[in-house]
Amino acid sequence: MARPYEIYYIIEDGDGKKSRTSFYVDAAVAPAELPAAIDALAMLLCPLLDGAIVDAGYIMAQDLSAGTWYNGLDNVVATTADVEEGATVVFQSAEYYKTSARLATFKESLIVTGTDLVNTSDTDVAAFLAAMTGGLNNTLEGGTLTDIAMSTSHGEAIDALRSFRESFVKTRR
Repeated sequence: MARPYEIYYIIEDGDGKKSRTSFYVDAAVAPAELPAAIDALAMLLCPLLDGAIVDAGYIMAQDLSAGTWYNGLDNVVATTADVEEGATVVFQSAEYYKTSARLATFKESLIVTGTDLVNTSDTDVAAFLAAMTGGLNNTLEGGTLTDIAMSTSHGEAIDALRSFRESFVKTRR
């Protein structure tokens, strides 16, 4: 079964604080129709809000749960995997904008023993960091681009790693 598209809106209040809300669109809708769907729903939402919609977009999810993909790489859950254990990576742009991501279930074997630091010299970690700071190559998956620039939420190209550390969170229930 195809996964629905997520349409999201960022709503700003009078103090400049922002909140995100999401709606989902049936996967049968053509992707080219999504920008118009965003506009149409925004026109229905605006009269209901005291705040203002300052940003909107959509996410096209891709199901990667099929087991083996990416040149035979296994995508299966290890019995020891725990979403509360992970690592947080922080990047920055030349303009010093930061962006971060928490990677849940991060492999403990990639943490430098006796520290909370990720081993950035590990081959897999180094490949990830090179793609994030130097450009993503999608030709391995049938694409045609070898230098897709990754960016911060401000649209500034990521050019440096700030930190990569083990992190733990408590599961919300």
